[in-house]
Amino acid sequence: MGSREGAASLNRTSIPRLQTSCTQSVLVDIYLRVEMDAASYSGREMATPQMLWVCVMVDCAYYRGIRFRPLSSFHHLHQTFINTGLIEKRLGYQLPDQASTDTMANTAEHTVKSFEIRNFAFENGTVLPSAKLCYLDLNPTFSKTALVITCFRGRLQSTLNFADGALKDHRVIVVALFGNGESSSPSNADFPDAVRYTDCVRAQKELLISHLGLQSVDVVLGFSMGGQCTYHWSVMYPDFVRNAVIICSSARTSKHNYQFLEGPKAALETAFDFVDKSLAPSSSEPSRGIRAFGKAYSAWLTSAEWFDEEQYKKLGYENLEDWDIDITWKGYTGWAPEDLLIMLRMWQAGDISNAVSSIDKSLESALSSIKARVLLMPCETDQYFRPGPNEREARSIPSATLEVIPSIWGHVAGSGASPADKEWMDKKVSAFLNAAR
Repeated sequence: MGSREGAASLNRTSIPRLQTSCTQSVLVDIYLRVEMDAASYSGREMATPQMLWVCVMVDCAYYRGIRFRPLSSFHHLHQTFINTGLIEKRLGYQLPDQASTDTMANTAEHTVKSFEIRNFAFENGTVLPSAKLCYLDLNPTFSKTALVITCFRGRLQSTLNFADGALKDHRVIVVALFGNGESSSPSNADFPDAVRYTDCVRAQKELLISHLGLQSVDVVLGFSMGGQCTYHWSVMYPDFVRNAVIICSSARTSKHNYQFLEGPKAALETAFDFVDKSLAPSSSEPSRGIRAFGKAYSAWLTSAEWFDEEQYKKLGYENLEDWDIDITWKGYTGWAPEDLLIMLRMWQAGDISNAVSSIDKSLESALSSIKARVLLMPCETDQYFRPGPNEREARSIPSATLEVIPSIWGHVAGSGASPADKEWMDKKVSAFLNAAR
């Protein structure tokens, strides 16, 4: 059953079949497509019979014990429909008790929380009267703790957090980077014109110590920009972090990585509706500048082999054009240009040697100061966070393990975009943490 056809054909008579035959691949396929549409509408507009039946399908999957990482926009609509009783009122369908119970538990667990920091001083001297960090607190009763940091264009609800896998016995705190549109960002605050990873780490430390009462964490984990932030944690507060898991990232943004980012950045900044903000769309539809940004970025996400082997079909797309529309256009729905640019500039400036207080500011010296056990997981086909730098970094870190992801999914392999890669990473993270016991 294809995703569009599957969503359209959902009705009362299909429910018994779904309860017995719904597979995770079919569910995720439909969920991904509906997510793109859901991001553009309000809950009231999306409360159509088709959408409500998709929600029923999701809960039938829960009834059968299928668990998977929720996607943010549709996840919120789904919970709204359940909490307000719209499914039962409009469709006359009573969700299975187990499904609704499990789903409600999942909702409480994934509630976005916020922490305010008064008069937060950024590295460039700007003082924000009220800085906000948004975060998730998963498995809050567990004694072991893990900090998971979002990536570029990463939202809290869509970040791979390993809470159902390698970190299932940890309290998992997922925190949003400054600039991501959830924590303080140009789109929601009178934000400074520059932000650095050191700013993010200092704010996150305030959250963990002052608000959550933690004195250390068992593991800090991050993918891409989240990995660079994890690196900064390890050198800024070496006694606070016991283990660090760094996925598809590096201690210093390479010149090649920096220059790659100049392309999407120029595409956005030279667009007519970025130069003249009055021409930008008034709705949540991505601007021409953002769409140009997405186009310039898109081929870098995976690898040449990924495109040659038409791996986009594994995501439910019939052809490259359909994938392109979702990834370079609909996938940017809700993103503000200024948020993308502030995060991109932080990424370009990434360098842990600037975060150490010692006289020796070399990268090797900064790496050698790390006390945590470090697991580095680059992907062999990543086009900008390549394995080579991690191999060199590992030689300077006192306790480093290097595991290269064997995948053609390129950079996004580290985000869990491919189930096989996600499973591979989960096993490696589990083995790494178990070896520390």
